[in-house]
Amino acid sequence: MFTGFTGVFVEGVRCGRSPDRATPAWHVEPADRFDVILIAALLISVLALCLYRLQVYPAPWFDEGLNGQAARNIALHGQYGLRSSEGLVAFHPAIQTGPTVLLLVALLFRLAGVGVLQARLVVVAYSVLAVMVFYWLVREICNRRTAFLASLLLVFGFDHEFTSFVVMGRQILGENPALAFFWLGTLLWFRAWRSRSRLALVWPGLLWGLAMLTKIQFVIILAGALFVFWLLDRIWVKRLHTRQVLIPMVVGGLCVLAWYGVQALSLGFADFWRQSTALGSAGGMHWLHLAPQKVVGAISQLLGSSLILLGVPGMLYVLGSNGQNWQEGEYCQVFLVLFTAIWLGWYAFLSIGWMRYAFVPAAMSTIFTARLLGDVWDWARQRRPVLHRWLPLAPGQVAVGGVIVMLLVSGWVPLVKQIVQSPDSGLQELAQFLNGRVPTDAVIESWEWEVDLLTDHTYHHPPYEITNAFTEQVWYSTPVPTGIYDPMAARPAYLIVGSFARWTGIYSREFLERRCTLVGSFGEYTLCKVNTDEQK
Repeated sequence: MFTGFTGVFVEGVRCGRSPDRATPAWHVEPADRFDVILIAALLISVLALCLYRLQVYPAPWFDEGLNGQAARNIALHGQYGLRSSEGLVAFHPAIQTGPTVLLLVALLFRLAGVGVLQARLVVVAYSVLAVMVFYWLVREICNRRTAFLASLLLVFGFDHEFTSFVVMGRQILGENPALAFFWLGTLLWFRAWRSRSRLALVWPGLLWGLAMLTKIQFVIILAGALFVFWLLDRIWVKRLHTRQVLIPMVVGGLCVLAWYGVQALSLGFADFWRQSTALGSAGGMHWLHLAPQKVVGAISQLLGSSLILLGVPGMLYVLGSNGQNWQEGEYCQVFLVLFTAIWLGWYAFLSIGWMRYAFVPAAMSTIFTARLLGDVWDWARQRRPVLHRWLPLAPGQVAVGGVIVMLLVSGWVPLVKQIVQSPDSGLQELAQFLNGRVPTDAVIESWEWEVDLLTDHTYHHPPYEITNAFTEQVWYSTPVPTGIYDPMAARPAYLIVGSFARWTGIYSREFLERRCTLVGSFGEYTLCKVNTDEQK
C-alpha cells in the first residue's frame, strides 16, 4: 500500500535528478511546487481542526466504545473481541470497524496507554492521508483547480456531525480510513488502465479489499458500481477489457474472504455461523430494510444538505457531457458518479436512514460540485457581455464565487463553533470516579460501551440481539418482545444511564426510582447504585 502511495506522490510532484549539474539534485517544477503548497495548507487545516479538543468533541459514544473496547482487548489481552461480565466473545458481530483501524489503535494503546485521545489519533492520521490522496485523485481526473476546490468543500463544506469529514475524522470510526483506501485504490486503478500488466490491477484490488474490511458497506456498493460500469462500457463505450474490472474485484473479494476465513478457523464453524446469522439479522435492519417512513426521512435529510443538492446536478452534468467522446478523465468521473449514485440509492431506500450512512456519497459529491462550479465559472467568463469586459469578474463569476463562499462559510462556522464550544460529556469525570470509588469486581449494568475504554471494571452489556430490538423500536416503531431484557439478570451492583440508554428509553423513571439510588451525575452520565432488596 505504502509503495503504491509513494509512487503516486512522487509521480505527482515529478521529482528527479536534473541533467544540469547547476540544478539541485531534487527539483520540483513551479507548477508542482504550487501543488505541494496547496496540499500542505490543506493538511495543516485538517490537523488544526482535528486535533483541537480531540478528546472532548464529539462526545465519545456507543459505536466508538465498541471499537475502543475491542482495541483495548487486543492491546491488553491479545484477544480480538468484546468483553462483558459473561466473558469475551471473539470477533463479536457488533464490531463494525475493521482490523485496519482496530489493530493500529491497539498498537498505539500498547505504546502510549489506553485512552480516547490515543484511539482518535489513529483516525486523524487516516484522515490526513485521505485528504492527500483525494487531492491527487481529483487532480488526476480533472485539474488542479477542481482538485483544490473539491478538497476545500470536503474539509470545510459540511456542518452536519455525520457528513462532516472533520467530525468523522475525530472519532474512532472507519469511514475516513475506508475512504483513504478506496480513493488510493481508485487512483491506482485509473492509472492501471494505461498498463497491460495484470500486476498493476492487483494493487487497486488490495486497497479496495482494505476499504471493504474497514467498512463492510463498500462490499455491496463497490461491487454494484463495478458491475454497472462494466455493463455500461460493454454496451456503449467499449474502452475497458473485462479483466480490468474483474481482477481488482476478485482480489478485493479474496481479502474479505480471507478475513472471514480467519474468523471461521478461530471460532469453529458452529460459532462462526451463529455470529454470522446475528450479523445478517442486524444487516437486514440497518442495510436492507425497505420501510416507507424511513425512505421519506432519509430523502428529507438529503434534501436538507446543500452539497448533496449541488452534487446531484454535478453528477448529471458529468454523465451528460460528451457521451461516447468522453476523455479518459471524464470517463473516470463516470465510475465515481455511478459509485456515488448507487450509494445514495441504497441510503435512501434500503438503509436504516442514519445520516452517517450518507457520509461517503456526501464526501464524493464534492468532486462533481467542484467540477460543475468550475465549468460554470469558465462559461460565465467566456460569455460575459461586452459592456462588462472592463470588470475583473463577470456577473456570472461573481455568482459562482458567492455560492462557493456560502458553502464554505455555512460549513466552516458551525464546525468551528461546535469544536470550540461543545461541553465536556463527563466521561473522564465518570471514569475517575469509578476508578477511585467503585470496586473493580462490582458488576455495572451499562449500555454505554465508551466507559469501558477508560476503566477496568466488570460491565454487563445487553446482548447484541437486545440492542438491535430496541434500535428497531426507535427507528421502525417495532414493539420490543416482552421480557427480552431484564436489567437485574446479571445482579449488578451499579447501573449507568447515558446517552444511548436515554435514546432507547430502556430504563423507565419508575424502574430507576424503585430499584436504584442516585450516586452522582457526570455530564451526560448518571451513576446509580442498585438496591439489593426486592421492594416492589
